[in-house]
Amino acid sequence: TTTTTTTTTTATARNGVRRRNRGKRKARAGDGGGGGGDGASAAGGGGDDDGVGADGQTGDSESGARKVALAARPVPVLLPPEAVRLSRKVDVFSLGCLVHYVLRDGEHAFGDAVLRQVHIACGVPCNVTRLPPLAADLVRGMVSHKPANRVELAVAAAHPVFWSAARQLAFFCAASDRLEVERREHAAVRAVEAAAERVVGRDWRVRLDARLVADLGKYRKYNYGGVRDLLRVIRNKSHHYRDLPRDVQACLGEPPVAFVAHFAERFPHLLLHTYAVVAAHFADDDELRRFFVTDTA
Repeated sequence: TTTTTTTTTTATARNGVRRRNRGKRKARAGDGGGGGGDGASAAGGGGDDDGVGADGQTGDSESGARKVALAARPVPVLLPPEAVRLSRKVDVFSLGCLVHYVLRDGEHAFGDAVLRQVHIACGVPCNVTRLPPLAADLVRGMVSHKPANRVELAVAAAHPVFWSAARQLAFFCAASDRLEVERREHAAVRAVEAAAERVVGRDWRVRLDARLVADLGKYRKYNYGGVRDLLRVIRNKSHHYRDLPRDVQACLGEPPVAFVAHFAERFPHLLLHTYAVVAAHFADDDELRRFFVTDTA
């Protein structure tokens, strides 16, 4: 009974709102034939100025039911929380939703049509769990609840999700060269190793081809649990690829495409993690600044 009553009240309130809106549109259009009254009388419903409609609902009741009705109806898929104040950050938000929509075959980052606007307005984080790490990072940065926290379009355009394999490999090599000269106590080295277990595991050799592992110790020693040392492997093997035994070349693949894919498949978080650390510590470095765009917002 309660459910039936609530449904009836909501439907009645919605009809009242529609009648009032039709009346207001007629009034704005300059209809001199009696259409300038309130929405109920314009529609033949007989409401008064205090918001009491023909169905006996008061203005307060109608307002509450209207909120329920509005929350239940489909809403624009790209409407950010501050949409009443247009800015470039609104465009960033909309583009972030579109990126997610395309990558997830029509799935909205904030849920289905009934709840998505509620999630946006209330600051519920977007759901990017089904996206690859790089794409998830980009979308998350573009659809932040607070406009000031959203990346600039230029920063989004420079995101590593758009990088070619050649650019990714160039970045790994440049980052390795920069990190290699710093002491273990340096903030960047501590930062890059802070998430080592999550990024490369306790011993990254177990993820590599046995032929490559057998070749590693010929020229230097590595810390098999360190991110910095894995970056050095990528740098060294790419620089000396033509000097490697043929079986090692075969397992790594030809640089840059197959070579980068070999490591990306085994360490899917390595690029994003390294990018975040380098952005925080070396974005102004002569050799690394070309990979970044400074966010001036």
